[in-house]
Amino acid sequence: MAVKVISERISARRGIWLDRMDRRISESGDKTGQIGISTMLRTASAVLALITLLLVGTISVTRISAEEFDHANATVTTEINYLCLQLESHLKRGHAFERVLSSVGLSTDEASNANPSDYLLLTSAIVDLFEGETLEQTGTAILAKNDVVVASNDGRVGIGEGLKECLGDNPYAAIEQSMKEQQMQKVTLSGTLADFGRGYLMGRRVSDYTVVVFAPHSLVFRNRPTIMRRESTMALIIALVILAVVDRMLYLTVVRRINRANEALSKVVNGDLEARVANEGVREFRSLAKGINMTVTALSDWIDEAESRMDAELATARAIQEGSLPRHLTPHPDIDRFDISASMDPAREVGGDFYDFFLVGDESNPDEGKIALVIADVSDKGIPAALFMMKAKALIRDYVQSDSDLAHAVKEANAQICDSNEMGMFVTAWICVLDYATGHVEYVNAGHNPPLLRQHNGDCLWLRQKSGPVLGMFPANFVAHSVRCAPGDMLVLYTDGVTESENNSGSQYGEERLLAFAEGACSLGPQAFIEELRTDVSTWADGAEQSDDITILALELRDTAGD
Repeated sequence: MAVKVISERISARRGIWLDRMDRRISESGDKTGQIGISTMLRTASAVLALITLLLVGTISVTRISAEEFDHANATVTTEINYLCLQLESHLKRGHAFERVLSSVGLSTDEASNANPSDYLLLTSAIVDLFEGETLEQTGTAILAKNDVVVASNDGRVGIGEGLKECLGDNPYAAIEQSMKEQQMQKVTLSGTLADFGRGYLMGRRVSDYTVVVFAPHSLVFRNRPTIMRRESTMALIIALVILAVVDRMLYLTVVRRINRANEALSKVVNGDLEARVANEGVREFRSLAKGINMTVTALSDWIDEAESRMDAELATARAIQEGSLPRHLTPHPDIDRFDISASMDPAREVGGDFYDFFLVGDESNPDEGKIALVIADVSDKGIPAALFMMKAKALIRDYVQSDSDLAHAVKEANAQICDSNEMGMFVTAWICVLDYATGHVEYVNAGHNPPLLRQHNGDCLWLRQKSGPVLGMFPANFVAHSVRCAPGDMLVLYTDGVTESENNSGSQYGEERLLAFAEGACSLGPQAFIEELRTDVSTWADGAEQSDDITILALELRDTAGD
């Protein structure tokens, strides 16, 4: 299994810190809603424009209604004054004619026969007062004598009706009030003219006569809808123009600068710590830009300082890790019954693979002893995985050195590795004990890649037998397997960083290519074999980034101690 290392975090640490800041900005945005400031300002402007239109509309309705009422009141006043003058003139002519007839001793019939045209002119019917008075222009005009209708321009009003029957229960209060205020009075008709409903009434008294003019509500305010449509259209156009101007001003003075600030912050979030907000505009925006720029500068300085500190800590961690891997067999580095070599190329600063080799059993006669080989790959990544590696390496060495039964030693080491493994990491491992005097190899494979046994005759053999699960997941029993090595044979142990190494097209190095390499390098010793294999893997990758640690351990068995 490919093991990632702490340097992945190092290469992405700017992104991690900036991602946190981005999440906080996003969370802040979630709390205040998803509406942008541009939309909010436009909505506020639209609401303000709507309120203004409503206020203007209300004022306009009131003003136009007042103007329409004043105009209708003036028209009705003129008409009723004209009717009163005509009525007074008619009454005066009638009185004068009666006096003339009385003075000459003529009767009305004699006067009519003597001069019909003049008689007709002087005694014209009182209904002629309403000649030319139309309902559409002045409304309903009524002339009553002693509260009995004698004439009207409205055919629905019956001659001889009482005013109460025609106008309703109590028209006199409105008539008296209109005479007092010289203004129309609002009434609701309930008599013969009840179909009109609401309207305005004005009355005058001349001798025994009462002149009444009633203008329906629709007549008084007949021009109001047209005027309101015209003025509303003009107000709407003006409001839209003002709204467009305000929107443009808000964009230029507020939204555009906020967008520029957001663009700069977006660059910062994406890792460009050189981005800055332009220091322009009004005092508040200059202060905001200054604060953001100071924050970004401080963040950049802090990241640089943290990077330097982490680089130093990782360099120390790598040195400690490399120091924990054996370079020579201690305490007997000069044993010549075998030749051993190993290398580890971490993908980043700190690796997750490890290898180990050490003598086991009686060390008093090292020429006839045994050597243990360990190669392993830790799951997960980072410093925790490196610490887990150190723990697993120490436990495996301790139990293999102290227990002659390899399967039991791995079982006990696994039980200890499982303890306090709260992170849930695990180790794939291949562990063997080689009796280099006899060539007998006992091994346990805990979920690791199968090693190669390159035999002295050039043939290669995969050691694919499995012994149990990976280490660190749960307690388990393990089964040991064995194989015999002859002088000249070489064990090649490796991690999956070798076989899973990818080139630029995504193809893996693979076991077949490793087998072909081993068969073609049958004359190479451990050190040269490892160096050539590393070169071959690198050539295959063709510049593609190394994604996992590459660890190789090789041991070749020799003929005699003197060779």
